[in-house]
Amino acid sequence: MPDWRTLMNCYEELALASKAMLAAALVADWHQVSTLERGCAGLIASMPAGDRAPPLPESQRRRRFEIMRRILAEDAQIRAMTQPWLGNLERSLHPATRGA
Repeated sequence: MPDWRTLMNCYEELALASKAMLAAALVADWHQVSTLERGCAGLIASMPAGDRAPPLPESQRRRRFEIMRRILAEDAQIRAMTQPWLGNLERSLHPATRGA
């Protein structure tokens, strides 16, 4: 079983790749985004999960949470660029209230 340091290194690598994906998306380098996305998928597939995952110390659980929150925020930014129709759908489902 891998130790928690190995697992956290995987999360740190994911965080770096996510940041690089966002940077590539911001300059519309979709080939690089796709390449990085495949790398992330491979990294995620190799991460121990469930019973195979080592227990994390409290400080590392908090760090993992921070990393995942940042990755999700970056992913949302990328999705907003690649799927603008989602924003249009959101606005049509929740129109601004008038005269508040």
